[in-house]
Amino acid sequence: MKCQRCKSDRVFSIYGKASDLHNWSYKEKEGEGYAPYIDNVCDGDDMDVTICLDCGQAQGTWPVETDLDEEENDA
Repeated sequence: MKCQRCKSDRVFSIYGKASDLHNWSYKEKEGEGYAPYIDNVCDGDDMDVTICLDCGQAQGTWPVETDLDEEENDA
């Protein structure tokens, strides 16, 4: 795989299954347990991230929508 930004072949992928043991924060929100759904990043028990080790670009389509922003707008 080549980086979508700089075309480097130094692209690192990591997958993890945390069985509802995530700790996360976003803006003023924090959570424990299942990860929120964020395309290219995480969902439920799983994390799946791919990053270029040369330029730091997270691979995928950006920006992404998340329910965390919708919750903020509902308040």
